[in-house]
Order: sequence, then structure tokens, then C-alpha cells
Amino acid sequence: MPDSSKIALRLRLEDAVALAFFLVSLGMRIIFSELESHNYSPAGVLVIIPAVFLLLLKELVHYFVTGRENGPGLEGSLRSFVRPYWEIVRDWFPFLIILMMYYSLWGDATHLLVPVDRDKLLMAWDQKLFGFQASVALQGFVSPSLTAWMSFAYFFHLMNIPIVACFIYTRRPHGNFREMMCGVLVICFFGILGYLLVPAVGPVYTLRDQFTVPLSQPLAVFNREVEFMDFARIHYLVDIVAGLILAPVCFWLSNRLFRGYQEIRVPLPVPDAWARRLAKGGITRPLPKAASKVEERS
Repeated sequence: MPDSSKIALRLRLEDAVALAFFLVSLGMRIIFSELESHNYSPAGVLVIIPAVFLLLLKELVHYFVTGRENGPGLEGSLRSFVRPYWEIVRDWFPFLIILMMYYSLWGDATHLLVPVDRDKLLMAWDQKLFGFQASVALQGFVSPSLTAWMSFAYFFHLMNIPIVACFIYTRRPHGNFREMMCGVLVICFFGILGYLLVPAVGPVYTLRDQFTVPLSQPLAVFNREVEFMDFARIHYLVDIVAGLILAPVCFWLSNRLFRGYQEIRVPLPVPDAWARRLAKGGITRPLPKAASKVEERS
């Protein structure tokens, strides 16, 4: 029998969540054969790709400008060259997977738990809390300039995460980037939970006959975008109230998760030779004999 050691396989919180999202999505597609992918919209996923590409390009330019060469011999030079690009992909890949699973479930699994749309309930809440339907009442304030600003704000939300994440990734400690992304995980969880528990098609269908003011912008080139917004009148006012309530909850929960579980260690028995090689590559961390027993009990 070869000598064996216990190593701690280090999983980041985002790795574990990405794996969980993937397994849940896979399990749902196996159990519920009616799930299809025709509703999948990659818009929220594709915005991550340019961010990663720019970071890789920045690192490549930095390498050639500084003429950086570290490590003895060809192997050391190649390792030093590849390492920063691997780290960028390693840091961002879990969030790409999570967003893919999120948008996939958002489109396909909306009616798995609650088969009936809850638009009547949401409209009743709007009427009870505010005395009107916001998307109809706000027609009195419609103007081309306001429409231009609101359409910009609506589409810019897709860019918020990659822009802020890139800034934090390049200008702040690495832990701040992971902490921000932990918040994204929590938001994705509550987002899909909300879609599953309260499915709705939105005012575009339920209040269509009450929309009498068309949307337009000062520049005709953007009217195609406005036509989409005119079609996609989708947020009840009570949705915004729910978001304001959930924001501090998500903030508290994400901070608690990150501080308590930012790295998850899974003890694994492997041959000594494997343990030394994996530890040298930074993939695992050797566990002392006493520590391994504590890990097993936990």
C-alpha cells in the first residue's frame, strides 16, 4: 500500500454555489422533461465576456511593456506567463456559470412551483398600497427626453456588474472583488426564488388597453430601442418595494456568508506524491494529522 496523506481541497464559496446551481439545473432538466431552452436570454451573461477579455488584454499589454520574465528556464517563464491569465479566468468563470444557470432557470422554470401567473395579486397590491397602477399613472409624465434617459438607465443595468467588478478587480484588494460577487450570488438566489414563487407576465399584457401614450425619443435612431421598452412594460410598483426591502437583507446575508464560508475545505485522502504535487501547484493544502481528524468530524 503506498503512503497516503490527507489534503484539503480548497473550494471558494463561489465555486460551491456555481456547482450547486449547475447540479440543480441539471436535476430539474432530468426530472421535468417539459423544461426547454427557447426562453433562454444570454444578454446578462454576454456582458461578462468583454470584461474578462479586457482584463486579459490589459495583462498581455502589461507583460510585453514591462518585459517581465520570472522563473528559471523555459518552464518557469511559461508558468509565469500563463499564471495571471489563468487567475483571471479562474476568478471570473464561476460567475459566468452562475449567471448562465440563473437566466436559464429564470426563463424555463418560472411555472414549476406556481403554475398560474400572479398578475392579479400584484395589481391588487399596487392598488391597495398606492391607490393606482403606476405604469398607467406615469403616462402623464411621458416626454421624449425623459424616455431617452429612462431607456438608457434601463439598459445600463446590464453593464453595472461588469463595470464595477472590473474597477474593484483592478483597483482594490482581491477580497473586495470576491465580496462583491458574493452579493451577486445572493441577489441571483432571491431573484430566481421570486420568479418561482410569484410568476407574472407584467403590465404589457394585463394593462395593455390602458396604455394610450406612445414612447419616443429625440433621436430617431434610438426609436427601435424605445419600441422594445414600449412592448416590455414589465415592472409593477410593488416589485420595487419588494426590492427595497430585500436590499438590506441581501447585504447582510452576503457579508455573513463571505466572512464565514469564503473558503470551504474538503478533506481528501490521496497518495503522498499527489499531495505534494497538488500543494506545490496551490490547488490544495496539506492537513496535519490532528487537523484532518477535526475536519472529518466537522
